[in-house]
Amino acid sequence: MRLVIILRLKRPKMSLLIYETGKVICSGAESVKDAPDSGRVLLTMLSRARIAASLSEAPVVNNIVAVASYGRSLDLDALAMSLEGIEYEPEQFPGACMSIENPRATFLIFPTGKIVSLGCRNEQQVLDGLKALYGILEQWQPEEIP
Repeated sequence: MRLVIILRLKRPKMSLLIYETGKVICSGAESVKDAPDSGRVLLTMLSRARIAASLSEAPVVNNIVAVASYGRSLDLDALAMSLEGIEYEPEQFPGACMSIENPRATFLIFPTGKIVSLGCRNEQQVLDGLKALYGILEQWQPEEIP
């Protein structure tokens, strides 16, 4: 599957990756509601160019990226050493990566307390995942260094 066109839309602001198979991936939508609009905009543009096209299936959200703030700094070295399921390699990437199972979500956690949520398929899953992560962080007590 080869990428043929990258189309950047101004309204709604997002990018469309258009493949030779006809598959289109929408990236950068600011909300879940904006994603289906990209399909309608693309169909309108193709129609104006006299290219016959239609949606063969309804748009599906596969990945929501959300940014949150924990509100305080975090010691990622201590966090990675005391909690399971966290990968932290500061020489390779400045954030820690943590996955949780219920709900299934992945987070990038930065020392500033900023958090990036990845892999959720709907807004409720993002909220539930952040709630679970915040609960883990609130219960976490870093080990005291003698």
